[in-house]
Amino acid sequence: VDHPATQADKLGRIDRLGIDAGHVTFVAADLRDPGLADALIARGYEADAPSLITCEGVLVYLDEPTIGLLFDALRATATTGTRLAFSSSAVAAASPSPERRERFEAAVAAAGEPARSRLGPDQLARLLAATRWRSVELSERAGRAGLRVAAPEWVPAGNGREAAPPPTRSAVGRFMERLYHRTGTD
Repeated sequence: VDHPATQADKLGRIDRLGIDAGHVTFVAADLRDPGLADALIARGYEADAPSLITCEGVLVYLDEPTIGLLFDALRATATTGTRLAFSSSAVAAASPSPERRERFEAAVAAAGEPARSRLGPDQLARLLAATRWRSVELSERAGRAGLRVAAPEWVPAGNGREAAPPPTRSAVGRFMERLYHRTGTD
């Protein structure tokens, strides 16, 4: 998944280099716009198959509302056994020293890719909960390296939110939501 302009550039490079990428499915999507879940499924993503979804080195370049849209869309495609893995060392404001963070931000801005988010651990926890994910406990070493993993929470889309996220596409996921959140019960 890449921004349409970035993906067009990458595909052009792959073609010029003569690399066979016929086994790879490319999805062009602007993460600032809704519809990623639909785009993934339209390109063959199997919502009922457990997946490892990775967002490596991307969150720091997205603002918080866009990260929310991304997490919502990925949660809509999740089923039991799915995990969302992402790096947050550059995202978490408390992670690197302020000087190191400033050097990083200056370097990526100079390269034309400004950092757009500084999610601390509490903000990240709230964002995961709001987008129906829960953190999976990892080793202290993995945490220091900035690796985070989340699993789906089986809460129906909407669940009191003002703007309803995309509904769960997985039949197994919808069953889990009904199992844990039956209407008309205490």
